[in-house]
Amino acid sequence: MQRAGVFFALLLLAAPLGHAQETRGSIVGTVTDAQGGVVPGAAVSVTNVGTNVTVRLTTNPSGYYEALLLLPGSYTVSVEAAGFKKAVRSGLTLGLGEQLRVDFRLELGTLSETITVTGEASMLDTSTMTTGRVITNKEVMNLPVLANNVVMLARYAPGVQVPGTTQWLVQGQVGGGSQYYPPGNIGGNEWSLDGASTSGTNRRVSIMPSPDLIDEFKVETLNFDASFGHATGLNIAMSTKSGTNDFHGTGTYQYMNQRWNAASFFVKQNYYRRIAEAQAAGNWELAERLAKQPMLPAGHTNNYHATVSGPVWIPKLFDGRNRLFFFLGYTDLSNLQSARPGEVNYTVPTMAMRQGDFSRLLAVDAVRYQVYDPVTTRPDPARPGFYVRSPFPGNLIPRSRMMFPTMYNFYTQRMPAPNSDPEDPRREPVNNYIASGMPNNVYFSSWSNRFDYHASQKHRFFFRWLKTHFIEDAQDYTYETEPGLMAWNERRPALSGAANWTYTASPATLFDLTISGNSFLLENQRLGTRRYKPTSVGLPAYMDAKCAPNCRLPYVVWPGMTAWSGDMIMSTSVDAGTKGYQRIFKGTASHIRNAHSLQTGLELRHHYRTQLQPGGYTSGNFPFANSFVRKDGDGFVPAGSLGLVWATFFLGMPTGMGIDTNDTYALVSPYLGWFVQDTWRLRRDLTLTLGLRWEYEMGAKERYNRALAYFDPNAELPIAALAQAAYAANPVPELPPSQFIVKGGPVYAGRNGAPARLWRNELMWLPRLSMAWQLNPKTVLRSGYGLYFDTLNVMNEAVNQFGFSRTTSTVLTNDFGYHWLVGDPARGISPLSDPFPLRADGTRFDMPLRHALGSMARVGQGLTFTRYDRSHPRVQRWRFSVQRKRVELRHAGGGGVLGPVGGSSCRYAAAGPAPATVLGHRSGA
Repeated sequence: MQRAGVFFALLLLAAPLGHAQETRGSIVGTVTDAQGGVVPGAAVSVTNVGTNVTVRLTTNPSGYYEALLLLPGSYTVSVEAAGFKKAVRSGLTLGLGEQLRVDFRLELGTLSETITVTGEASMLDTSTMTTGRVITNKEVMNLPVLANNVVMLARYAPGVQVPGTTQWLVQGQVGGGSQYYPPGNIGGNEWSLDGASTSGTNRRVSIMPSPDLIDEFKVETLNFDASFGHATGLNIAMSTKSGTNDFHGTGTYQYMNQRWNAASFFVKQNYYRRIAEAQAAGNWELAERLAKQPMLPAGHTNNYHATVSGPVWIPKLFDGRNRLFFFLGYTDLSNLQSARPGEVNYTVPTMAMRQGDFSRLLAVDAVRYQVYDPVTTRPDPARPGFYVRSPFPGNLIPRSRMMFPTMYNFYTQRMPAPNSDPEDPRREPVNNYIASGMPNNVYFSSWSNRFDYHASQKHRFFFRWLKTHFIEDAQDYTYETEPGLMAWNERRPALSGAANWTYTASPATLFDLTISGNSFLLENQRLGTRRYKPTSVGLPAYMDAKCAPNCRLPYVVWPGMTAWSGDMIMSTSVDAGTKGYQRIFKGTASHIRNAHSLQTGLELRHHYRTQLQPGGYTSGNFPFANSFVRKDGDGFVPAGSLGLVWATFFLGMPTGMGIDTNDTYALVSPYLGWFVQDTWRLRRDLTLTLGLRWEYEMGAKERYNRALAYFDPNAELPIAALAQAAYAANPVPELPPSQFIVKGGPVYAGRNGAPARLWRNELMWLPRLSMAWQLNPKTVLRSGYGLYFDTLNVMNEAVNQFGFSRTTSTVLTNDFGYHWLVGDPARGISPLSDPFPLRADGTRFDMPLRHALGSMARVGQGLTFTRYDRSHPRVQRWRFSVQRKRVELRHAGGGGVLGPVGGSSCRYAAAGPAPATVLGHRSGA
């Protein structure tokens, strides 16, 4: 009893930690004599066949033994006891995270006599309660894994929900490669490799190992073990291979050709249309030449894998056999493909439009596509208070009206020519450029290394690291005019490492400690746009000074001129480069006492999320809508977008001009988890597992308090008295002045006494219960219940930085172009010539006010916020099943509560004689 008290004191004070994603397995069993009586004190040896590493145990007074934290592989178990023959079980295969039950019935005799049984173990797990599937290395290597993306095998586990379509996703494409969910899809998944978390930002996996590196792969949709936490979704665990006493090496190569795939509808349509047009024109030579061309452009995937493993052996210096082993793997992939079928449709200006000729659009709709002259804006005599314009004769704009040719010529030269204009002049030239040859290239490589060290019977260690490099060049629709200009150049480097120490204090007591970390960066570099700066397109030099050192090609958007993903654009904003990483310290302690297997643990995590650089439109944002070339300013006469937006660009008349000055962030959120569990073997055929988990997750914090945290409905506003007085002077009948209350505003983290954390800390209790009852040697009855809380951490959530990031927006006109505040189109001066004029105070740009406005920061604007008292989403799940040999009938259910998370506030404030409404609505979800 005293030893048990000391044991639990150590658990609570010495901080051993939880193993929620443990990939190692265990071999357990009971040793009895021929009459069924238990045999205490029997010597049990569990030997890994590949490494010859042996774990030595002694059965307890109940005849029970447990060999914990064993690497997946082939094992032999032997039992010796005085007065009995030695018993050996060989050919046992232990899977990832599996518990293998191997019972022995000893026969009377001497130890010199041995009874050996090969490959015999219980088919039924009678003590654990999980739902999912283990995918073995043989299956990993033999199944047709699309693009060697082993994570896609998760869809084969029962109960896993997947997207309705299957994309071609290679290693490193973690967005679509992480879309696997449990029933109900509440919360996120927990991804791990060798027991160490590999969860990346925004609930994605950060590491996609090569199939050659993976020993086994396990997907759990339901787990009632108290060691599992930090998630309400799937538990997806992988284990890497380790070395053995024999040297091994592997090499694999996979090749895929794009022309083996079927062409999409639009690619086929464009292919046959061009042939038909050549035939209709009588150009049979061209038609024949087009017919001989492949329908799909060239594209292929080359994927190489190589591994080497074995004992660490230095001739005449060190022989690591039976003790020290290594595994080293390398992967290289180049996926040179054309764009996905859903990404090839673009709308570009026709060749006539580029010359100012919009006459063909009149055949489509003479009202909607009539282009009007912006310099003819005048008051509408038929509608006082409104404005009207005169049309360009024949829908033709003279080139002499082009006010900013440098920008126009730069972007037009890089805009691809249409290759699918409609033959019928009455049809809109929409989706008239099919980018069937647009590259979607991916380059991926990774190194993986692992060491396993069996120092002694009491001490075992392993160390593993894995590093990946990923670049994706996609959606470069300018590949025919300036290759690489619009390519993503998206990099996703990832790094994962783990070190583990397993200490066997006694045959009944074991400690396990793991220190791990992983990082994941996602940055859309857009290297092509970095070749240029604002002066490259004719904008003033002061914009170069403003954007340095993050200058890009200025962003231009043509609203309504559609691309596959929205409006047609050229250039993009600066990606701030989001990096997420975790530092984790965890472990467990296990103790066998009679019919009880006791376990406890503690887990400490720090989640981080940072940005590499200020993002946004650092070189300017210039939309060209149809506002100034339509008949009127209020939309009384309908107007189209397609030709009109290009006419606005042709004239050099943007409908907006903005430039960003943004800050970065550095976020952290800690997490602490603890559990205790008792697996109680009431009888040999009945096991009851009682567990309790405790989780304490602290709210996110920005290092320098650069964050707008939440909404305080009771905040006092400095305009309150003026606004209430103004309303009292001119109230509306529906609301008496006494009920008109001006109150409430946003709160900045760590300012004016507000908490620095963006939401509250929360303590959560998670009970777990499961039972397994073996009705007969072929039938097991199981049931279980558990409560789970989702994590709220900065790896998955960013921050509201209103006030710390600010956009300078230039107002062009207050009367739809009748008078201009910037530029003078009537004299041929484009607003682009000086988009951010010098102001009376000597400045051109609005600088962030940071937290200076306090609760007034969003007055007059809408606010979407995260509640400070938000609660973690929770799910309760249960299961009942009957298994007969390898056939199982189960019923599983559950229910979730999202809890109060966020809300919105819509506000407007004014002071003076006019009526004022301050609080429109506020709601919490």
